[in-house]
Amino acid sequence: MKMLFTAVLFGTVAAALTLGFARASSATPTLLASRVVVPRVVGMRLDRATRTLHSRGLRVNEECSGLLGCIVKSRWWVCTQSPRAGKRVQRYSVIVIYAERRGEC
Repeated sequence: MKMLFTAVLFGTVAAALTLGFARASSATPTLLASRVVVPRVVGMRLDRATRTLHSRGLRVNEECSGLLGCIVKSRWWVCTQSPRAGKRVQRYSVIVIYAERRGEC
């Protein structure tokens, strides 16, 4: 009985290790597929820029020059962004966009 338990335990551990290595080797294509190109949002209204970045699977950090921040996002315009447009980043990366009132950029 003890030998049977040892054989089953050894088989289970071997199977788990084999599956773990198989998953690790297949993780590389998944990582490459989860990269996205940062779109250019400079010159866009803040609400549209945020929506565009979210639709690409990116997170957004909005920075505004207003005392209370950007309360009504449709009244703010994106002046700069980081990282730059065209750069490949991991999905769910944070993109920082800096906004000003129209004409202040």
